[in-house]
Formats: sequence, C-alpha cells, structure tokens
Amino acid sequence: MKEIISGGIHGVVGGLTGNKVQQLAGAAPYLATNGEDVHCDIRSMVQCLQYLCHKEEDKAQHPYYETVLLQPGAMIPMHNESHNRAYNMALVSASTVVNFKVEGLGQAFSLTLPAGWSVLNMPDGTLWGLPSNASNNVAVKYCASNSVFGNAI
Repeated sequence: MKEIISGGIHGVVGGLTGNKVQQLAGAAPYLATNGEDVHCDIRSMVQCLQYLCHKEEDKAQHPYYETVLLQPGAMIPMHNESHNRAYNMALVSASTVVNFKVEGLGQAFSLTLPAGWSVLNMPDGTLWGLPSNASNNVAVKYCASNSVFGNAI
C-alpha cells in the first residue's frame, strides 16, 4: 500500500514540478530575481512528500482504541487482525466475565477480566461477548498496540 501511495505522490509532485518549470521556462530574469522563491517552493513540496510517505508508518506506531459494547449472549469479532498491531488489550471498569470463542478450539471459554487493563493477545478471528446470564451490557475500551501495558490474564 505504501508503494502505491508513494507512486501516486511522486506522479502528482512530478506533474506540479513540471508545470512550475514550464511556467518559468524562458523566464531567466524571473529566476535571477526570484530563484529563492522557486527553491522555497521545491523545499515545501519535498517536505509534503516526506510527510505523506511516512504518515502510514507513523499510524502503526500509535495505539488503536475502540469502545466496544458487549451484550449478553452475543459474540462479536475482536477486529484485532485489521490493525496490524502486536498486542490487544481491554479496559473494563469492574471485574467482568467475558466469553471468548477462538477459531479452531471449538467451544467458547470464559475469562474474568479484572478492573483495569488486561492483555488478551487473542488470535485473529476471535469472537468475544458476555455470557447469556449477564445482567447488563458492558462497555469495554479495546486497544490494539505495538506496546504492551496492563496485566496478562
């Protein structure tokens, strides 16, 4: 994906630079007096390119947060595979029993998440939800990150 974005940016900047050069063609007096302006324009374009090329890399450095509403008896995907982060964690405000269904393991199993952050590190395709006998919905703050924090369960 980075290569596609980078290629597109190079094409756009090449076109803009070409247009600028064409505008300045035959304008030697302009270059003699405004050469510094042209240099500033080119430097600005280079800085924009560097920013855009590294934006996708920077995105992976930051944790991804999502508020998830777990409901009794309903299993939903964790979405950990879509964020390309090494760890997944959950923050709950009170001790909560959560069911997990991991692909290939068969039946769902329950874990009690203590109040605070819990390191889950479930594999891609994991479903999670509350047991059907839970009394209320529970809001969970889900985090996918390349840095681990919290307690392993």
